[in-house]
Amino acid sequence: NFSLLDHGKFEPTNTNRQIFMYTDTDDFWKTEVTEQFIKKINPEVKVELYRQMTTENVGEFLRDTTVAVLAADAMVPIILMSRKARELSIPLVEGWAVAYGNVRVFTDKTPSLEEVYNFPTIGRDIGEFTDEEQSEMLMKSIFEIAEIFPGITEHYSQDALRKMQEEKIGTTLAPL
Repeated sequence: NFSLLDHGKFEPTNTNRQIFMYTDTDDFWKTEVTEQFIKKINPEVKVELYRQMTTENVGEFLRDTTVAVLAADAMVPIILMSRKARELSIPLVEGWAVAYGNVRVFTDKTPSLEEVYNFPTIGRDIGEFTDEEQSEMLMKSIFEIAEIFPGITEHYSQDALRKMQEEKIGTTLAPL
């Protein structure tokens, strides 16, 4: 069984890093396309689709989950899912689409995602985070990964990296 979360539709900029983005899936809901591919493998599988994660539905989203895979690029669902997974003793797997593979697993016995990234969110209610704080935390996590793995930034022009930092845009370091 799968619970899938995404608020967006596929667009051409997803082509280099999102597995189900093809010319015939452009402008379709990502979760619906993913569900179709999953059901090609196993038509009997149960798939629940979500467009957003809130404090009200995060428990439902993780219901009956044995492993949670973090593939979000927005801070509210990242924090909500990491906190609830930890509370429920569900391993949380985080992977990055970078030139060199990177996977981290967070459990109730490891430092939390918030601790690892040194986010200023520990002990704070999710509703307290300003948009600016969320953007800064997301960019901090992206550039921390870039610092850990030498050579990643060699795939990008200095202008592109500077623009990402200054304008707080870009949520992936996947090869462009």
